Amino acid sequence: MMQPIVFKVRLFRDGGDRPRSQQALLWMLEALCKINEGHLAERPYPPLYESGVRYQREDGTEEWLDIPSIIEAGWGDCEDLACWRVAELRKQGHRAGPYVRFRNIDGVFHYHALVMRYRPVLKRSETGLIEHLVPVGLDDPSRVLGMVPATPAEIDDDE
Repeated sequence: MMQPIVFKVRLFRDGGDRPRSQQALLWMLEALCKINEGHLAERPYPPLYESGVRYQREDGTEEWLDIPSIIEAGWGDCEDLACWRVAELRKQGHRAGPYVRFRNIDGVFHYHALVMRYRPVLKRSETGLIEHLVPVGLDDPSRVLGMVPATPAEIDDDE
């Protein structure tokens, strides 16, 4: 057994901090996706949408859960579910990654984690063909598993 590991990362301190904060948030989401890929490589887990877990919003401190922790809790919020789904899609051979939508409500930044699907496209360059990933669609595991947005902005605002 090991003590819990807690990251303390200051994000969104002011408007000028937003670009760095958004990038840091995506890096942390990618790390959780990779952790979940490791879980899926070690043992079989049920597919997310057949697992029986549901969406539930967290109050207070954000706790980012990996697949076994989500199953144990019986629920996850947007980043937990999106990172599970990204890992699952990657295991199936799809190109996918975490994607975040941000909104500012009364000076406070809120985010919603989603899954972006990509398709590879070959483009010619001076050194030959280079593969580029082109976004082809968003998945929202939170909506599928029970999230009802409080406002249309929770889905539509890309602020």
